[in-house]
Amino acid sequence: MTNRVYKIPVAPVVPVAPTVTNQISTHNTIVNFIAGLDSISKINKYAEHNDIELVDFETQVEQKYKRNAHKFLNDGFSNNVEFNEGHFIEMISDVTEASSPSNISIVYDKGSDTLHFSVGGNEWDRLRKKPGVVFLVETVIISHLKFYEIYLIRKIQSAKAISKQALEECLNTYYKFIAVFDIKPYVYGREDAQVMYNEDDDEYSEDSSRGDVEAHRIVDACNTIYTRIKRDLTESYKKSTMKQVMDIIQQSNKLNMADLNKALLEVLNVDPGFRDRLLAV
Repeated sequence: MTNRVYKIPVAPVVPVAPTVTNQISTHNTIVNFIAGLDSISKINKYAEHNDIELVDFETQVEQKYKRNAHKFLNDGFSNNVEFNEGHFIEMISDVTEASSPSNISIVYDKGSDTLHFSVGGNEWDRLRKKPGVVFLVETVIISHLKFYEIYLIRKIQSAKAISKQALEECLNTYYKFIAVFDIKPYVYGREDAQVMYNEDDDEYSEDSSRGDVEAHRIVDACNTIYTRIKRDLTESYKKSTMKQVMDIIQQSNKLNMADLNKALLEVLNVDPGFRDRLLAV
C-alpha cells in the first residue's frame, strides 16, 4: 500500500473590501478627533451642528426652580416643606447633571481643577474649584433656596409649638449648609417686612417705612442663629460637605461627557459634510 500525503485545505484569503477599510479608517479618525477635543469645544461644536443657542447656567437653574420659588413665596404647598442635608446635595446633582448634551451648562476640567459655567452663546466663565463651587451653591440659593428660607421664617412665625420646632430645626439645617460655603442668609441686611411680605403686599410698604428696632426683630434673631451655627462649624464637617458637593459635580460631569461623546460621534457619522469641515480644520 502506497503512502499518501494529505494536505489540509486552506480557505482562500478574502481581501477586505476597500469601502469597509475606509469606513473603519473614518470611524477611527472620528473617535481620535473627538478624544482630542476639550469639553467646551465638544459642546460648542455639537450646538453648532444642531443650531442650538446654549442657555447660560444661571438661567437654567432659575427656570428649573421657578415654580417652587413662586409656591414658597405664596405658601402654595399643601404640607410643610422640610429639607434636610441630603436634599441640598440632591439639588447640586439636579443642576449639574444635564438632561441632554444640548443642556450642559457646567463643566469640570480635571487637568486645571477648574469649573466652567456657560454664560450664553459660545461663551464660558472659568473659576477655580472652590470659588466655582461657591458660585454654584449661590446660584441655587438665589433661584430656589432663598425662597425656602423666607418660607420657613414665615411658617415659624405662624406655626403651632409642635410644627414650629421642626421648622426651626430645618432653618438651622439650612443655615448650617450655607455656612459651609461662607454664604450669608437672605435675611442679612434686610428688615422684617422684606422677609415677611411680598413686595406687592400692602403690609410690605407700610412696615418697611418704620425703620425702628422692632422692624428688625425677626431678621436679627435669624442672623444670631446663623452666626452661632457658623461659629460652631467644625473643619471636618466643612471638608466633608465640600467633598460631597465636588463628588457630585465630578460624577455629573462624567455622565454628561459620556452622553456628549456618544451624541457627537453619531453626528459626525451621519453628517459627512459637517464631519469633513471639522476634520479639515
